[in-house]
Amino acid sequence: TKTNNDLAVSVERSKTNLNNLKDSASNLQTTIVETDKKIASLESRFESLQDNPAAVAVELVNLQNKAAELGCKVCPNEPLKNYTSFKIGGACPYLIKINSEESCRILLMTAESLSVPYIVIGKGTNIVADDIGISDVVFYMGSDFSQILLINENTLFCQAGASLSKLCQTALENELTGLEFAWGIPGSVGGAVYMNAGAYGGEIKDVR
Repeated sequence: TKTNNDLAVSVERSKTNLNNLKDSASNLQTTIVETDKKIASLESRFESLQDNPAAVAVELVNLQNKAAELGCKVCPNEPLKNYTSFKIGGACPYLIKINSEESCRILLMTAESLSVPYIVIGKGTNIVADDIGISDVVFYMGSDFSQILLINENTLFCQAGASLSKLCQTALENELTGLEFAWGIPGSVGGAVYMNAGAYGGEIKDVR
């Protein structure tokens, strides 16, 4: 009967969804294990560097030079209060303004290879930075990495530093739907994607 057929289809869909969840859980577990190993390795390296301040200074200079070589603006001893929505935060050793996907990739790899601790920020929305400063290098996804382009009548391309509100405005101007829920959410596109920002029943992961 039709009812039985509908039930069978529903059961099959449930099985498929369950298998997909199991696969996702397995992949997540693998990622967690790999991340834990990387963190342990970095922590070990950081501890050794703490015992040798001169080595730390050399590593930071090497990272700074690489950033300059890639055309990124490097701001030494930059106060984080200038980059957070709460307008608080002391200085970081270097704030490096990312200017392209390639420079981001290279600098993150360089920082990890040199065991230089770092954080990545966008608009700095809802970030509470210590007023005494931090020891991490800050990679800043700002105006130098905020391009928004209309690829075709149905597709927008944007870089991580673009503001979410600007993306919504661009979508509206080009009569594209799907981002209505995001209007008014502060922050950058990169941050929204990373945390799967959402409101009013909508989420970034559902945008197509």
